[in-house]
Amino acid sequence: MAPPSLELERLTWTEVRDALAEGYDTVVVVGGSLEGHGPHLPLGTDTIWGHEFGLRIAERLGKSLLAPVIPYGPDEGLMAFPGTVHVDNETTGRLLQAICESLISHGFRRVVVCTSHEGYLIPLSSLVHRMVWHRKNLVVISDLTGWFDMVRDTGAVDGITVEQLGAHAGEFETSLMLYITPEAVRKPLPAGTPLDPRDHPDLFRYDLSAVAPDGAAGVPRVADGRRGDRYMDAVAGFIVDAVKRAEAARTTS
Repeated sequence: MAPPSLELERLTWTEVRDALAEGYDTVVVVGGSLEGHGPHLPLGTDTIWGHEFGLRIAERLGKSLLAPVIPYGPDEGLMAFPGTVHVDNETTGRLLQAICESLISHGFRRVVVCTSHEGYLIPLSSLVHRMVWHRKNLVVISDLTGWFDMVRDTGAVDGITVEQLGAHAGEFETSLMLYITPEAVRKPLPAGTPLDPRDHPDLFRYDLSAVAPDGAAGVPRVADGRRGDRYMDAVAGFIVDAVKRAEAARTTS
């Protein structure tokens, strides 16, 4: 019998016990953030859409649950925007480790760790080394290049350029939020600052406001909720495919 919800926080401990007995052996963990997302998107944007795509990942993997999205992460480059909370890489890495170790201790065979927030890439890359005794239980997805290529190709179908997609609170994230929670998107949409993220590899390491004064790196005005649905489908599919490749590689090694 399926549990009453795939969201871990909505289950009782007995329901989790029963889900494990029914073969629900995977938990998806998503790192989000609380940070400025331009004048039009809420501070919790990464956490909001991270929950939506995490749930899709759990559904597509099958026999999987979604842990609460972590609402904070490394955000040193966005501290110019009030309300942003920055948690350093070391602390974030230790938190990820504690979450994964707790879940594994209860009998979950696999923990899939991914992120909707670029700041998590360093903590994600260190997680496997932190959990040397549990590497076989972890699938960590931190392929930013593959992710970017997938989003670029999805937007290009509608003629969206890389500069419009942007790197933060641009067309991509605004389209996602128009799809998930349109009432949370403030109008009118700002023009933003068109840019190609590949030209700014350290965009989030320093002060984003120096490049995009209002915090929108990209062009929100061309966003469309219908395209947001396609983006969400693509990013979830990207993670699921990566998990399946990782599992296949382990079984053949």
